[in-house]
Amino acid sequence: MECKNLTGAEIVVKALTELNIEVVFGYSGSYAMPMIEALHKSGIRFIQPTSECSAAHAADGYYRASGKIAGVMTTSGPGATNLITGIATAYMDSVPMLALTANVPTYKLGKDSFQEVDITGIATPITKYAHIIKSAEELEGELKKAYALSLSGRTSPVLIDVPYDVLKETGEYKNLPIPAYRGTNLNLSSVRRAAELINSATLPGILAG
Repeated sequence: MECKNLTGAEIVVKALTELNIEVVFGYSGSYAMPMIEALHKSGIRFIQPTSECSAAHAADGYYRASGKIAGVMTTSGPGATNLITGIATAYMDSVPMLALTANVPTYKLGKDSFQEVDITGIATPITKYAHIIKSAEELEGELKKAYALSLSGRTSPVLIDVPYDVLKETGEYKNLPIPAYRGTNLNLSSVRRAAELINSATLPGILAG
């Protein structure tokens, strides 16, 4: 069912709900407040650690412990850049993560505005996909695309950057399909069996490929 006249922040939360993301770690900040307020009205659990860096590492650890992808959400500028170490850790260890950063309004982009930063440019080398949203209508499709990419093949973090005015403007939620993706589909029992064989071998050798 299509939903009209939702704010960008509400579209974000509706998409996260449809993607079965149960937990979002984050740290509040002025430009991120529309998303955080929408989260509090949903069934998604919002956990605020002591810093944005802690939030990114928590989202990483959540996947390692549960096998479920988590969101991480922060405001613009230093809030966004504080995610980088946690995102880089997840990228190097192939941990999927959906990072959502707020940014200054679109009319302030590229003008060295207070707490403006090109977070997509910074995050591109350590994510599978980093994209800045320019309209509320774009949000649903991009979030679902990013989610599918995060879980496809070698799992990795992705980042979606949303300017403040996009979070406030209204748009339509069209219930777009989630793009098909193919994960690694590891068979844990086979992994354990392989480990047992290697551990018990006198002269172990692996021919991979």
